[in-house]
Amino acid sequence: MVKTTGKKNPSSFYIYTLGCKTNQSESDGISRELSVRGLKPASPGVTPDVIIINTCTVTAAADKKARQSIRRLKRRFPDSVFLVTGCFTVFNKGFLKKNGIGYIVENNMKSEIPEILGLQNRLAKNHTAPGHSRALLKIQDGCEQKCSYCIVPFVRGNYWSKPYRDIIDEVIRFEEEGHDEIVLTGIHIGKYGVDLSRVTGETGNLAGLVSKILEDTSIKRIRLSSLEINELTSDIIDLMSAGKGRIARHLHIPLQSGSDTVLKKMNRPYNRQYFLEKIKKVKKAIPDIVLTTDVIVGFPGETGEDFSQTINIIEDIFFSKIHVFKYSVRENTSSFLMDGRIDEKEINSRSEKVRKLGNDLRMKFIGTLAGRLLGPVCEEYDARNGMVHGISEQYVRVYAELEYDSFVKKRGRIIKVLAKNPYLDGINGTVL
Repeated sequence: MVKTTGKKNPSSFYIYTLGCKTNQSESDGISRELSVRGLKPASPGVTPDVIIINTCTVTAAADKKARQSIRRLKRRFPDSVFLVTGCFTVFNKGFLKKNGIGYIVENNMKSEIPEILGLQNRLAKNHTAPGHSRALLKIQDGCEQKCSYCIVPFVRGNYWSKPYRDIIDEVIRFEEEGHDEIVLTGIHIGKYGVDLSRVTGETGNLAGLVSKILEDTSIKRIRLSSLEINELTSDIIDLMSAGKGRIARHLHIPLQSGSDTVLKKMNRPYNRQYFLEKIKKVKKAIPDIVLTTDVIVGFPGETGEDFSQTINIIEDIFFSKIHVFKYSVRENTSSFLMDGRIDEKEINSRSEKVRKLGNDLRMKFIGTLAGRLLGPVCEEYDARNGMVHGISEQYVRVYAELEYDSFVKKRGRIIKVLAKNPYLDGINGTVL
């Protein structure tokens, strides 16, 4: 942690979060801890005493967005105290100091942000902590996979798993606060438990954890965040198949490439055939499973044929949503020194092709939901049109008209919506 300046007795805060659901979960936790110490979220149009920017550094584009966000917020709120945390801080301290950031806090110190700001450990009366309507519960941190393109192991460190009892307590707290869905997040959740035996003497894995949550809580829906194909075990598949709706039938499984040649250069722990066979097994066990994925285009040495193989596997599997990443040159990764860099124009062309395919598949999938009864979480209210919206079990945003008073009562709850037509980025319907 680097500290260069401070401000006494802050009373309001604002948190700006970039990046993954793990970051979002950590920001929710920081919000909660600041709130119980008496700070309140700054009202719109009011200058916050403290601004916390929780950053990402997974790609060069993420770094650029972090820099732009920091400069923009510094210009807008010159009198606020700034604290920057997250992955960007690891390799960018010079930039942060140059731009007058008062506190620079790496990931392993996030839990100590209230103390770093000099706040007393006291419980405020009637405190309210902002957070997501779908509760994000961080169960794990760190990655030791070392994919050749990825900087995450350098900024997140080794595997760490939250003890089972702490997770159960958090699930129960989320239930008591009115949440019907929890999202189990982490940097590499399929590795949950691998470190516990050497740290606490506990044993366990992701399937065991999910089973215990089902047994020891009454949470209505558990959603797994990104899960690697080689960590999608038979136990997890069986749990989802027999989960009676309590485990969202949605899996986000990163593909990255459909070419064995590229996958090997990426240091991914599977090949094309393994991926396809596991997906076939999942679809057989859970016929209504919804699959989303990540794809990287323009990896060094990726030929036209390699790219075609990626397109083909995307079409074969019929992913309902695709996050497309243009290969990003990152120092400290093994791909940084690889030959065969792809021309930026060609990378952009390939990216656009995958995005278009992904959008086409997305619209086809959304069209299949018309006439179905969906169960989105009631998340947000738009006063302009009197509509609420939220994510359904199928990971599709659902829109429906609802009175504001009803929204306030139902926020965080799963509601029943009869789907009608594609609408904006999702589908609309009628609340039943």
